[in-house]
Amino acid sequence: VAGGIIFTTSADKRRRSKWPGGLLRLRARRPGPALSHPARSSSIRLIWANVSPQFKVGFFLSNLQEAALAYARRGWPIFPCRVDKTPYVEHGVLDATTDEAVVAGWWERWPGANVALAVGDAGLLVIDYDPGSDEAEVRNALGGAPPVTRLSARTPRGGRHDYYLLPRGTEPVASSSGRFAAHVDVRSFHGYVLLPPARTADGAYEWTSEGKPAAASEALLSACRAAR
Repeated sequence: VAGGIIFTTSADKRRRSKWPGGLLRLRARRPGPALSHPARSSSIRLIWANVSPQFKVGFFLSNLQEAALAYARRGWPIFPCRVDKTPYVEHGVLDATTDEAVVAGWWERWPGANVALAVGDAGLLVIDYDPGSDEAEVRNALGGAPPVTRLSARTPRGGRHDYYLLPRGTEPVASSSGRFAAHVDVRSFHGYVLLPPARTADGAYEWTSEGKPAAASEALLSACRAAR
């Protein structure tokens, strides 16, 4: 509570969608009627701007642990990383787990840690578009446009992470950097990405689309394997 405002996340509303992006957005409300009037929303932003830095830091740290546990509950193997994306744990991505007790212990030890996802172990493929990437080059590599996915995140420097489901029985897809297309990385087997609300020196990760990820097409898988 700050200045009469209760800050929550949508996890407080006990939403249990399969894909967890919606759990991690900051919300603010007053006790009672919903805040639908623009003037009320403006007043919330003003109050948040004037709360103490200590409150903001405490809120962010508690949100990181909440996020880590939420991802683990959904079967996404995670582990803690520093602001520079290096792992806190000894074996990095190989230590990723969904064990809530282990996850809680990590974030008690490193409360400011970013949440990293072991992409391949989650049964996923991530196409990482860095600034400067050319989607026309991606289309040429695939022989057409990639599947439209409904799970996507904005990266701190203005890039994008598009998430795809690996079809059951698919052979592991090796991670690679810049071989698929210029400024486009592939993350899957033994690869990892940071998950919202992670922050680096460049800014924060944020979900931009929170639906179910599309299945990786055969063309996409073939292009990723050719990039090894």
